[in-house]
This record gives sequence, C-alpha cells and structure tokens, in this order.
Amino acid sequence: MATLFAKVAVVATLALGLLGATAETIGSVKPYAGELCGNYVDYPVWVPPGQTPETIEAGLVKERMSAEALKILPPNCLEPFMQYVCSSTFPRVENTTRGNEFLVRFGCKSTCQAVVKECAQLFQSVGKAALVPDCDQAIPSTKLSLPPNGVLFQPDDICNRVQAKSGGNGNGNGNGIGTGNQTGIPCAAPFIKDPMLGPGGTTTNEKFCMLGCCLPCPAQYHLYREGAIETGYKITDTMRAVSMVLSFILLISYMCLPDKRAHPSAMILFFSVCVFLFSVVVIFPLVNTRGMQCADLVNPSTQQNNTKCAIQGGILIFSCIGMASWCTAIILNLHMHTVWNSAWFSNKYWMLHILCWGYCIAVTAAALGMGEVKWEYSTLCLISQDKAPQMFFYPMAALVFPAFLVHIAT
Repeated sequence: MATLFAKVAVVATLALGLLGATAETIGSVKPYAGELCGNYVDYPVWVPPGQTPETIEAGLVKERMSAEALKILPPNCLEPFMQYVCSSTFPRVENTTRGNEFLVRFGCKSTCQAVVKECAQLFQSVGKAALVPDCDQAIPSTKLSLPPNGVLFQPDDICNRVQAKSGGNGNGNGNGIGTGNQTGIPCAAPFIKDPMLGPGGTTTNEKFCMLGCCLPCPAQYHLYREGAIETGYKITDTMRAVSMVLSFILLISYMCLPDKRAHPSAMILFFSVCVFLFSVVVIFPLVNTRGMQCADLVNPSTQQNNTKCAIQGGILIFSCIGMASWCTAIILNLHMHTVWNSAWFSNKYWMLHILCWGYCIAVTAAALGMGEVKWEYSTLCLISQDKAPQMFFYPMAALVFPAFLVHIAT
C-alpha cells in the first residue's frame, strides 16, 4: 500500500509523498482538449492508466454533466461546481527538476466545501443529492484509479485551484460553460423556458421559476391527468351558464310583473338581481378560460395584471354579499310579519337600500382597494385565500348567522 501511494505522490507535504514516480508507472500526462472544462483547465492533466481526458469527460457527460445540462444551474452554484468538477477530475501536472518525475496536484477541500454550501440544497430539492460531494472522503475520481482508498481533498497551499479564464463562466474560445444562453435550454414537460430570465441567469419569478424553467399557468392543471381538470371546469361552467339564463328569466319576470315590484316581493326582486350578477360572471371563463386564470404563460391573474380578473372578482364579491344582505332582509321581514304582524319594512326601503347596497359596496371596495382580488382556483377570481376569511367570509357570516337564528325563532 505504501508503495502504491508513493507512486502517486505528488507533493512532498502529502505525507504519502515521495517524488520519483513516473508518468508511465502511475498513469500518464496528457493535454486537455475537451469542452466541459475548457474554461478552467489550461495545464497538462494526469489521467489514470488506460484512460484519456476524452474518456473521462465522456463519463461525466454520461452522468448528465454535459455543458448544456450544467447551464441551467444558477450562477452562485455553477461557478463553484465547475471549479470542483474540473479541479478534482483533471488533476494538475507540474514538472520537477528531477528528469521524468512530476508533481500532481489534486482538488482542494475548500472548493469541495464551497459546492456543499452553494449547491447542496438545490441538488437535494431536485433529487440529485448524489452530486453533493463528501469533502472528508476521497476524491471520487481517485477511488478506483488509486486503490485502496484514493486521495483526499487537499489543503489550499498544495491543491489544484482553478479559476475561470474569462469573466463569469463564459469562455472566449467557445469552450466551457456560459450563462448567457440559459433561455435556450430545453425544459422537460410540463415546464417551459423562463420568459422572465434576468441578467446573470436570475429569474424575476422565484415562485414559479427555477434553473431557467417555469411551471406554466395554471399550475394546478399539472397535478391531474391531461385534460381531466379542464373537462371538469367545462361541465361546471356549462351548468352555471344554464343557471345564468334561468336567473335572468326570474329577474325579468319580477321586473315586468306589477305585483312583483311591490312590498314584500320587491325584496325578492333585488335578491334576484344579485343572483343574476353572481351567475353572469361565468361569461368570462366561457369565452377564454385560461385568459381568465392567467395573465401570461406563467403568472396567475390578479387585479393588477388582468383587468378581467378585477371585474369578475368585483362582481362576484358584490353579488355574494348582496344575496346575503337581501336574504337577511327577507327573513327579518318574514319574522316581523309572522310573529309581530307588522309591515314595518314596507315604508323603510330607503333604509334597506342604504344598508344592503352600502354593505355590498363597502366590502367590495375594501377588497379591491387592498389589491386582494386574484385567481387561485377554479375559473373565478375572488379574494385571496390569505385574506378571504377577514374580508369575505366574516362579513358574510355577520349577516348569515343572525338571519339563521331569527329564521329558527320565526
């Protein structure tokens, strides 16, 4: 074992290290002419017996470490990862003053640690945890070629430290990795190329985009088999369209028949107005479902980026609160008439209009004013799920629960 290590030995301070091994006895010295590390390796490299730089690089490409595959890494991970791969896979050969003897400098431990710091979380999140190196173990490329245990990552003062020859990760001679072409990287379905890729390969949409690819909108569609959720939405939207037509007929009948415009039927007239408004918003997704859900290829609709979303959400909030308001008024009138034999509301419509329509306007204005209307599910824009309880359900509950109790009492 000591003899084997003495043959590889490379730097006197390695403690394994005796100078005197030759290229023929422990491997060979070759020039590097590949593409993967062309921006980092400009020195003669040591290769194990029976191998060449070309076969070693072909093995890396087979493990999906090609230049094209690595381009999708963000810059903060790409640079240390390339330094680690190139310095540890292609050890540097330095001549000595003793004839055919040479020094071999292997990868740096600090370079390995930089990869762990910058890339470990990313690799683990995409199921590539095997790419995260163990900096306390032998360099992977030496485990088979230098038995029994390979060579450990080296201290900074005796290791093979490499830097990109040109700015960033690009290469003026056409080799190496570059970040300027990240928008040209193909993305596996259902992902699409990031249309918002910024300078240096950073995305402007960290919620839906990563590594040059984005999850297209609507994101929920990709959780089901192809076409399943669209079919479900078409069925429900068709049913709502039928409801819209029927509610319109009801509204017209209450508007046209004289006795329906008088108390107490007038309350039902105003309630039917809200029912029709609630149903009419189905027109938006019927015309263009994805145009209602998404502002562009990636971003879901909000009132800020899609006017149709703001209009649909405003109508939906107004009509829901309106139905609750006028239904409460109908129940209170029934209670007064049945229990107390009173027609108190018959000459108080000015008050009902102020309270019912005013409450609808106030809740709708608050939601739109705070910019909380957005699309998050189905084909409807409504108040965001984070704010929906406080801004929608609680105001509605303030009407529904008292009305329910009054109705039970009646």
